[in-house]
Amino acid sequence: MEISDLKSNLYAGRKKESVELFISALDSGIDVIELYKLFAKILNEWECDYELDPLCIWKEHVMSSIVRTCIECAYPYVIKAKMPDMDLTCAVFCPQEEEHELGLRMS
Repeated sequence: MEISDLKSNLYAGRKKESVELFISALDSGIDVIELYKLFAKILNEWECDYELDPLCIWKEHVMSSIVRTCIECAYPYVIKAKMPDMDLTCAVFCPQEEEHELGLRMS
């Protein structure tokens, strides 16, 4: 899978193509953690200048929704990769007014 393909599909809001690329990469044996890191890199590179493009916030929400769908589709791969002897509980906190949960889902 080419990072540029996933990035261009995400940036264009093409959900079907993005999910298909993601699942195809998982099926080909690419580690789910590596794909999560790739998503983090792509999302962190996104630049939003609200003054120049008032719709960029909404584009970011579309991308986040696509990534969320991919993460949910990856659940069977996550369970397969999970260490069998791990029995941990944790609490995760966010800064005030930060409502994005994608980072938490990918941890």
